[in-house]
Amino acid sequence: MDVREIIAAGGIASRFQPIVQLSDGHVVAHEALSRGPGGTALECPRRLFDAADREGCGSMLDSACRAAALRRAVEAGWGGSAGGPMFLNVHTGALADPGFLPDLERTVADAGIRAGDVVLEVSEAERVGGDPVLHARLAACRAAGFWIALDDAGAGHCGLQAIVEVVPDVVKIDRALVGGMDAHRGRRAAVAALARLARELGIVLVAEGIETEAELHAVRAVGVPLGQGFLLGMPAEAPLAPGSVVAAAARRSIAAPVAPGSTRTRRPGRRRGLSPLR
Repeated sequence: MDVREIIAAGGIASRFQPIVQLSDGHVVAHEALSRGPGGTALECPRRLFDAADREGCGSMLDSACRAAALRRAVEAGWGGSAGGPMFLNVHTGALADPGFLPDLERTVADAGIRAGDVVLEVSEAERVGGDPVLHARLAACRAAGFWIALDDAGAGHCGLQAIVEVVPDVVKIDRALVGGMDAHRGRRAAVAALARLARELGIVLVAEGIETEAELHAVRAVGVPLGQGFLLGMPAEAPLAPGSVVAAAARRSIAAPVAPGSTRTRRPGRRRGLSPLR
């Protein structure tokens, strides 16, 4: 079965991973993750998108994943602003398509939600830096009411150039920096520097890939307000209910004291409601 057939057959599966406010453990948003047909080689999203690129239908797959995620989330009871925004992944190749925004607006309207309920999470964000076409596309999406997030900061896929040129609403710190930062001075210093930059620019920061209580302590201690990772919640078939609180192990870490003032964050001046993403 090729990718176009998978799309036509409704073979895209969606999973939802919570994004958590680290000051109190409450779930404030979700990221939608896509999978191909279960039990096949294309269940892996990387292989699925690689196959789509070979077949020349990468933008079609990108759009189908967003539509499937929003449809599934709404069917499962997610209500947009009531449950916090949904992060939807966007590949820069699809973003460069002139039809991207009209297609996205139709998808959101069909799901019965608002643009403000959606955060567009740009993967391959290093391509955004210095590209006026992609800057213009992101500016148009923001003007239409969508939030903008740059993914994978610190992994080589999202550099400082992209962050300072776009000044997104959200930056997500990659697991490459978060993993083991409690015991690695260089990683800890890098995340702390990103936290200072985010406060200066009014950007909300999310630490991805938090897997241990020690990592959770460390990201809190340097002032990162939001987190995501296996410790805080595994990808699931439906978003968590509004007001949900993360698992006991994470709650213990969140309850532990940190250095005075270390988790102070500033609300973005450009757009209200992103801290804590509501």
